[in-house]
Amino acid sequence: IQWAYWLLALLVLPAALLILPQSSPTSIIDNTEEKAASRLNYRLIGMIGLFYFLYVGLEVGFSGWVFTYATTLNITGAAAAAYLTSAFWGALTVGRLLAIPIATYLRPRAILFSDLLLGMVSMGILLLWPQHVVALWMGTIGLGLSLASVFPTMLSFAERRMTITGQITGYFFVGASLGGMTLPWLMGKLLDNIAPIAIVWFVLISLVVEIGLLGIIRLQTR
Repeated sequence: IQWAYWLLALLVLPAALLILPQSSPTSIIDNTEEKAASRLNYRLIGMIGLFYFLYVGLEVGFSGWVFTYATTLNITGAAAAAYLTSAFWGALTVGRLLAIPIATYLRPRAILFSDLLLGMVSMGILLLWPQHVVALWMGTIGLGLSLASVFPTMLSFAERRMTITGQITGYFFVGASLGGMTLPWLMGKLLDNIAPIAIVWFVLISLVVEIGLLGIIRLQTR
């Protein structure tokens, strides 16, 4: 192993020798964030923060409870249900890979609305056939695909409507973190105290609210 590190060091050495004689770049003072901070649109920031709150919460919550959902309703056995979580995250990964070429052809708004509509259709499949194992797999994979590109695409959508600074991004991540901590817990309570199908309704309602938020944001920033 040691010889491999020495080989890498020797390969990097010529580039290091070329860089050493170069002078350091001049620091440029950028007061963009200070200017943006003086005119923050807190209503818009709050709506986008709420969007991320719901998005991360339903993503973490559904992936965490889908196993319990499937086994509690006796849709499938524990062994098969264990693969549902993997299928969800696998679909999420594939969806993010597919989103790269798609983003070059479609606007962020179109991608977001399409993603959320696909998620609603996926939850509709689970509601129409709650005891069908094929519907369970279709709904789980469909939701994973639909949520794949939402987070980065929403950032791109927001950048077209406001100046994104480190402070504003921090607000978005606060909303996302709070959603990831609270909504999975709430979904667990719904599953235990009402019915397992309640988490599907919760995800569906959250997606509807997110579409509503997108519509309001678009109208207010036209």
